[in-house]
Amino acid sequence: MIEIAASLQAANPLDIAAELTSIEGLVDRLHLDIMDGHMVPNLALSTDLVRAIPDTWQRDLHLMVEKPDVVAEWLDLRAGDTLYFHPYAISSPEKLVSSLTDRGVIPGFAINLEYDLPANFATLALVDHFLVMGITPGFSGKHMDEKTTSRIQWLRERFPQATIAVDGGVNDKNALNLIRVGANILVVGSYLFSTADRKVAIDHIRDISL
Repeated sequence: MIEIAASLQAANPLDIAAELTSIEGLVDRLHLDIMDGHMVPNLALSTDLVRAIPDTWQRDLHLMVEKPDVVAEWLDLRAGDTLYFHPYAISSPEKLVSSLTDRGVIPGFAINLEYDLPANFATLALVDHFLVMGITPGFSGKHMDEKTTSRIQWLRERFPQATIAVDGGVNDKNALNLIRVGANILVVGSYLFSTADRKVAIDHIRDISL
């Protein structure tokens, strides 16, 4: 089953509460990007804001930070949350994977475009949730890199039971192809929040995925 996650980074930062209300019941999950301005050239979504998200939302958190193990402790993580971090951002990713699992949090790896998948197969095998980046992370509204589909397909062939999310440049034009190569979760940002009628936008994606 295909799920849709709304990326809050693309929402109106001056009216987050209204933006959440506008997509309630339309999407399956809320995607939350936390950036520290060091790992990527931007700041996004403070830990205070993340903690304020109502319990009714299924949360997927993406840490684009230099010390994901430290920042994870600031987030008041809930059992059932998914937390994606970049495995190269920490010396022992297996320790954070184990710590998250012990807390009932689902660990996942965020995978940048330049991350060498074959060379890091053993590390990738530590988790069964992946967030494939379709753009260089930092800012929303970019076009998806053409390598994204082949990278999703590579993961699907080697980890057939994995949950694979794709983030960055997802829209109604590429959704079907992303699903065909193995994506389970489509993270939509600018495509969703740049339109006035969010229901029409999401219905269009769901119709494509049937």
